[in-house]
Amino acid sequence: MTNSTDDRRADRLGIVVHGHRDGNAVAQRPRISAECLARVRAAERATDRFTPTDVLLCGAGAPGFPSEARQMADAWLEPRARIWLDEDSVDSAQNAQRALQWAEIIGATQLLVVSSWWHLRLPAYYRPFRSRGVAVRHARTRRLDRVVRHVAHELRYLPRALRRGPLLDVQMPDGGPVLYRGVGPAEDLAA
Repeated sequence: MTNSTDDRRADRLGIVVHGHRDGNAVAQRPRISAECLARVRAAERATDRFTPTDVLLCGAGAPGFPSEARQMADAWLEPRARIWLDEDSVDSAQNAQRALQWAEIIGATQLLVVSSWWHLRLPAYYRPFRSRGVAVRHARTRRLDRVVRHVAHELRYLPRALRRGPLLDVQMPDGGPVLYRGVGPAEDLAA
């Protein structure tokens, strides 16, 4: 039995949760949507099923208010996961870029990406991950509120996403996913 980094990496799964907010503000404060909370709960259920140690919550926010990622972390109830935040990404393509950086940081070769069934662009953004040694599976929430609006938005931007795909080799601004120490065991990060 070997104990190399490659052997440990072979079985490492990470969960990526894409944020979402409806409109720009609720009661004058930007808040994550019920759709986003459904994604958080789906990811929590996945931690029971797949027992990953790491979860990346993605989503920027409005200046002066908590990011979508931070609001998801505050709503997170599963204590066994180590929670990471990507508070810099402003769209799904950037979420995918940060997810790849994060997968490399934690040594994951498999990602479970949690979003909504109508989030049609995600497969285009995550498809090239295989060339980087990261297999991707998708878990989808099934809420139906405002579905026509969401699907219309996705269809509007899907052609551009298919042409563009993820910009995996584009240098992102400084920063990146950070460990959110308020949730989960952060002490064994180096392990």
